[in-house]
Amino acid sequence: MSLKIVKILLFTFLCCANLLAQPFIFKNYGVEDGIAQSQVYSTFQDRRGILWFGTQGGGLTAFDGITFKTYTEREGLLNNTINHIKEDEKGNLWIATKTGLSYFDGIQFKSFQLPNKQAILVSHFDFDAHGNLWIAS
Repeated sequence: MSLKIVKILLFTFLCCANLLAQPFIFKNYGVEDGIAQSQVYSTFQDRRGILWFGTQGGGLTAFDGITFKTYTEREGLLNNTINHIKEDEKGNLWIATKTGLSYFDGIQFKSFQLPNKQAILVSHFDFDAHGNLWIAS
């Protein structure tokens, strides 16, 4: 086989290789699907793969890939406006809200406020290398 034919076959193969790529499929979810509110302020995917959506006034929505479940003040969340969501090294979920910080162990919520129950907007937080919690308000 001549070198010219090999070059033509190689060129043809390389040009067609791009056509074999797998397309990505995206699905948009909204209120009609089960998210608590249309304004999502924070999203987070935990170590189990659950997607968490923090909304403006609608609470916290969990999505396991099939069903949506929403948590609000009725379930123990400190406030329904969520600014930030993060998981600690033990798998517990921490939620920054308009009036303080909530913690979710997968069963129940625990909330943290100032001693006189004065509301404090928690806009962001993070954990340092030693596991200490740092809060931005």
